[in-house]
Amino acid sequence: FEEQLQELQEYAPSRPVRDALAVVEPLWQDYRALALGPASRASAAQMLERNNALLKSCHQVVLELQAFAGRDSAQMVNIAGRQRMLSQRLAKAWIMTGMGIASERAGTILTESRSRFEAQLAELKNFVPNDDVREALVRIEREWGIYKATLAAAPRPDTAQRVYESSETVQN
Repeated sequence: FEEQLQELQEYAPSRPVRDALAVVEPLWQDYRALALGPASRASAAQMLERNNALLKSCHQVVLELQAFAGRDSAQMVNIAGRQRMLSQRLAKAWIMTGMGIASERAGTILTESRSRFEAQLAELKNFVPNDDVREALVRIEREWGIYKATLAAAPRPDTAQRVYESSETVQN
């Protein structure tokens, strides 16, 4: 994340992009300090909340870059990137729920992220510029079905590996 943030700061093609990145930097530093600090249930719950603020500010950067590009394909690249983020977010929320860390908030994130992933997948399917993309979306939709079923299972240590593997498969 840190390397990508630095690259974006060096590239920043417009004032709105630079301004959005200026919001991300301190949020990232706070999150990073928590992630590198001592692990605890309290710090995990704080990471969950700070992660949401960081994601929102990163999304604003992407929207500014998308506006700068001014093409429909930029929006589709944005959505595809968001799908990757959502697959990771789903796994994190599922694990937090299973560990009893901020369970109510994690459950909300799980539900909202699942719905958003499905809506965005439908949006991507409507864009389909060529056969390669169409084939990739068919594969992702198949993998999403497996991942969604895995996420529906009660959080247990023996299913955590499947959640991790499915989150990686659906985003590649």
